[in-house]
Amino acid sequence: MKIKANNKKTNENKKKLTQNQKNYIAIGVMSAILIAIILIVIWPYITPPYINFNADRDNIAMEKFEKEGITDENFLDLIDKTDAQKVKFTMEDGKSFIIEVYPKVAPRTCDNFLMLVDEGFYEGLTFHRVIPGFMAQGGAYDPINQMNDPVDSIKGEFSSNGFNNNLLHRRGVVSMARTTDPDSASSQFFICYEAQSHLDGDYASFGFVTEGMETVESFYSEGTDENNVPLKEVKIKTAERVN
Repeated sequence: MKIKANNKKTNENKKKLTQNQKNYIAIGVMSAILIAIILIVIWPYITPPYINFNADRDNIAMEKFEKEGITDENFLDLIDKTDAQKVKFTMEDGKSFIIEVYPKVAPRTCDNFLMLVDEGFYEGLTFHRVIPGFMAQGGAYDPINQMNDPVDSIKGEFSSNGFNNNLLHRRGVVSMARTTDPDSASSQFFICYEAQSHLDGDYASFGFVTEGMETVESFYSEGTDENNVPLKEVKIKTAERVN
């Protein structure tokens, strides 16, 4: 009788353990679903402002532009340069470059950029992400934790976001970095080293480097690390409007 009683208890314990395991699995599944939902909701707000590279799309777009007679020499003729403003960036090493911005192309973007320039926001900041053949990205208040930029975000002025912007992403063009949220651009901008046609219509281009592109190319002269951060810090000394 004792043996039978013990067997019964053992079977009951097994059933209880099996039920506990089912409960743990159910809790685990529910937790995973909840985490996934949270990530989907907050992902646009925690994703750093990155620009994606896509050479295949560039090649297709380049062929289209060539058929239409659009080249690196005449693409700026497509835009309205009325009210253009110039900003001179002088780097810590003494080198400089000039960006011409076009309010008729992207008015809110230009207003935001010029406001930051006038406030001295960019002084002391760096170009923290530099990829030869692609672009140089700067203007992050905190390049390690990029979401700390203390600047209000603005509407993305590009066609996929319902805004007509016809400034193509060619060599020397300046555009705004953003997260997956189309209206998340704030202070960070990038300068194209080569044509990046796959960015057309998805990023707010607003300016062009009219002088000193060799300075922008020098940003990667000392090489970059695995995160595309220049090995030699590329710091902005001053940024100011010029005639």
